[in-house]
Amino acid sequence: MIKRNRNLASWSSALFVAAGLTACAAPPAQDAAPGMIVKFRDDSKRETLLAQLAKRYRVQLGEGRQLALGSWVYPVAGEGRDAFVAALLRTPEVEYAEWDGAAARR
Repeated sequence: MIKRNRNLASWSSALFVAAGLTACAAPPAQDAAPGMIVKFRDDSKRETLLAQLAKRYRVQLGEGRQLALGSWVYPVAGEGRDAFVAALLRTPEVEYAEWDGAAARR
């Protein structure tokens, strides 16, 4: 019985390590796009404005994730990324927009 438990523990450990290595080896595709942090003065206009500008500058926005103090981070892909962020900065509804420093350091 003791030998059986040791074998089970060894297999469990190996499976745990393999699962961890697999998770580390294949990052989600969404993480490949640089993240843009944006904060709106009126959050109710966020989705509409982002969709309009993304279409105009031909960028693809990933799913947004809310951060602290009302800001959001979005993965942004496409050649018009910099023009897209510049347009956000010129929009009165936007308090600030910048590239995520953590994404830039990767």
